[in-house]
This record gives sequence, C-alpha cells and structure tokens, in this order.
Amino acid sequence: MKKGIFFATGLILSVMLMSGMVMAADSKNVPTTASVTIPGYRSLTLLNDPISFGDVNPGTTNSISSGSQLIARIGAETNVETLVTTKSEDTTFGIPTFPISSMTFAGTTIGIEPTTYATYSTDEKPACTFNAAGGGDCTIFHRLSVPYAIPAATYTADVTIIAKDLTP
Repeated sequence: MKKGIFFATGLILSVMLMSGMVMAADSKNVPTTASVTIPGYRSLTLLNDPISFGDVNPGTTNSISSGSQLIARIGAETNVETLVTTKSEDTTFGIPTFPISSMTFAGTTIGIEPTTYATYSTDEKPACTFNAAGGGDCTIFHRLSVPYAIPAATYTADVTIIAKDLTP
C-alpha cells in the first residue's frame, strides 16, 4: 500500500508542478496592425436645371438666365478638395452662326452674382472650389448674348458640370 500512496502522491505532485509551471509562465504578446484605406469621394447634384433663357430678342447682350440659377451641390459626404468646372462639347447652339461662346457663366459659393464671367468652350473652366471638409453649393449664373439676324427657333446646347480633384 505504501507503493500506491507513494505513486498517487507522486502523480499529484507531478500534476501540481506541471499546473504551477503553466500558471507561472509568461504570456506572449504578439503585436499586429489594422489598416484601412478610405478612397476619395465626391458627390454632385444639379438643382434648377436645365439652364433656360426663355425668349431673348436678337441683338440682346448679357441676358441673364430666367428663373433660379443653376446650383451644383457638393454633398456633405465629399471628403476631398473638389473643383467644380463646366464646359460644353457643343461649339454652337444648333447652327454655326450662333456659337456656344455667346453663353457665359460665373460660379460662386456665396450665391451673389459675380461681376466676372467666363466664356463657354470645349475646355473645362473653373466655377467653384470646396475644401476637403465637404459640402456646399456652387451657384452658377449664366448670361447669353444673341447676335442680330439670328433665325427664329429654339436653340439648345449641352453643358457639362464636373466635380473633380482640386489638384490633379
């Protein structure tokens, strides 16, 4: 019986020593990193479109568009510096004698009509800028000069409003 007690005591001591060793062991810290990439994002919504001048007599200079002005709204979710530009792929309002350059625009973030206007062309021209904080309205005023002797008709041209990186 002494052998059985000795064996059982030895077994219990062995288990206790092994358990104690496990309990006394140092924990291991393994560092890792977490990463995420947030892409640049911008949203653009046009309000008060299309641009309309209503009836304009031949020979009229700088007739402002009728109704509310075009608004390019940059959404609050925009997280990059944004440049609002405008252009027209059309070079004329339907006929070669009425060029798109007869229409001018001026953009502002404060909603008050600017005094300096740019001429439409196929090249992009800036209207407004927004910082990376996002959100805001760019009011784009339009004026039209109609040459004399232009035939009576309804004329249209496509205009493109673009929201893009402020710095290419």
